[in-house]
Amino acid sequence: MTVRLLDPEDTADALALVRTGRCELGLVADAGAAAPLVVTGLGTQSFLAALPPGALAPGPLRVEDLAEMPVVAPPVGSSSRDVLDAVLAAAGRVATVVVETAQREALLPLVAAGAGIAIVPAALAEPARLLGCVVADLDPPVSRPVCVVHRDAPLTPAAAAFLALALESGGTRRVGPS
Repeated sequence: MTVRLLDPEDTADALALVRTGRCELGLVADAGAAAPLVVTGLGTQSFLAALPPGALAPGPLRVEDLAEMPVVAPPVGSSSRDVLDAVLAAAGRVATVVVETAQREALLPLVAAGAGIAIVPAALAEPARLLGCVVADLDPPVSRPVCVVHRDAPLTPAAAAFLALALESGGTRRVGPS
């Protein structure tokens, strides 16, 4: 058996990969258009601001202030960029993107090099600090739901084990075929 991990461009692509059977499972933030897939909520993903070394962060970074700063961001259409754009749009602002990269692994090194700030999942707080970045909460807090989707069919042992582990690690609800 071979396990392959794919990195779709956006939620629509992830859902299409699962619907067509090219992927057995998909991780998505917005499962609103997942019909007829089975959707299992895994909880929420919180985001923080990663600022260049030496930046002053006396407390939570206000979203309004974020709009005035140079931003390192993923490309338009990616789920993480959607989070950034939605947060700023809610405040009536737009991001000043100075570096755009599709390479997620490049975000924190670019911030550490002083290119700008980035909004990153809270799970990256420690790696950001290890690179010398300053990490700050956002005001208001920013988060999104995380779901796993699959077709309404028996799962392979590998997919079933992944789903069981994901549920054990924080899954909270199961909504079946949408």
